[in-house]
Amino acid sequence: MFRARLFGRLGTVWRVSGLYRSSGRTVVLALALVLALPSDPAVAAEGCAGLFPDVSFSMSKSAGPVMVYGTKFDQPLFDRFVADVEASSVAVHDDLGGLVGVEVCLFPGNVEMDPTGLVPEGQQLHAVAFHEANVIALGARQFASVKRAAAFGLASMALWNINDGPHAEPLSTTIAQWYSARVQGRELTNHNSMLFSNLVSRNEEWPLAVASQTATRAWNPQFQDSAASDLIAYAVATRGPEVMAETSDLTWREIGTEWSEALRTELRPDGPGTTHLWGAAIFFGIILLAIVTAFIRWKAKHVKRRPEEWVDVLPTPVTTGLETYDR
Repeated sequence: MFRARLFGRLGTVWRVSGLYRSSGRTVVLALALVLALPSDPAVAAEGCAGLFPDVSFSMSKSAGPVMVYGTKFDQPLFDRFVADVEASSVAVHDDLGGLVGVEVCLFPGNVEMDPTGLVPEGQQLHAVAFHEANVIALGARQFASVKRAAAFGLASMALWNINDGPHAEPLSTTIAQWYSARVQGRELTNHNSMLFSNLVSRNEEWPLAVASQTATRAWNPQFQDSAASDLIAYAVATRGPEVMAETSDLTWREIGTEWSEALRTELRPDGPGTTHLWGAAIFFGIILLAIVTAFIRWKAKHVKRRPEEWVDVLPTPVTTGLETYDR
C-alpha cells in the first residue's frame, strides 16, 4: 500500500512537467531498489558495538584516523588513553596507511573483552585484534600498556588492510614490535642490544615471510616487545617505509644479511680488521676476571675448612723467667 501511494505521487509529479521525466524515473528506480533490498545485518554489526553488543560504549573520540570508544572511564583518563592511541595511529598511518575506519574499544578491565572465549579459562584477555572487522580491543587496567598495545595492534591492522588480507609472518609481528619500540622511545636500546648480540652470534638467518597473519590475534602487551625489531628500523632507513609492504622471504633474508653486516661494521668502523674485536674480547675478559675474583672471595668467606686444616690457637703456658731461682 505504501509503495503504491509513493509511486502514485511520484507519477503525479512527472505529469506536471515533462522536463524532469528522465530524472524522475531514475529517482523512482533508486527508491524502489532501496525499498526492495533488505537491510544488511553485517552493517549493523560493525565496530565495537557490533562485536560487544552487551557493552554500552558511552564515550567516543577520534584519535587521528581511528575512532576510540570507551566505557566506564573518567573523562580525563579516557582522554589520556585517546592521546596514547593517537600517537600510535598517526605514526602507523603516516608510514603505511590502512587505518581509516578502524575502531579501538577500550575496557577498564579485561574480563569484558572476551565474550567468545578467545583465551583458556583462568586466563585474561589483554588485547585482541579482529583484523577482518577493523576492530582492536584493549584492556586498560595497566595504564602504561595502552600506548604500546595500541601501536602493536594498529600496525598489525594496517598491514592486514594494505595487503587486502593476511600479511606475512613473523614479519608483521616484527614490524608491530618496531612501532611499539618507537612510541616507547626504545629504539636506541634495542639497537644496542642487537649490536652486541650480533658480536656474539651473527644474525644472518631471518626468515620473516614464512607464514601469514590470523584473522583474530590475542596477545599480552607485557610480552610483545623484541629487540630484533631493530631489523625493521634498518630496513626502513635504507629502503623507505614502503619496504614494510614487501612479503617476499628472499627480500627479507637479503635485508637481514645486510643488517648483520652493518652491525659488524658499526663495531669495527675502521673496516674488516680485528682491532675492535680484540678490544671487545679484553672488555669481556675483564668482566669475567671480576666475576671469578668475586667468587673466590665469596668462597673464602663462606666455605668452612676441613678439620685437618684447622690451626691450634690455644695459648701456651705463661712463664715468668724466675723458675730457676726456686731450686
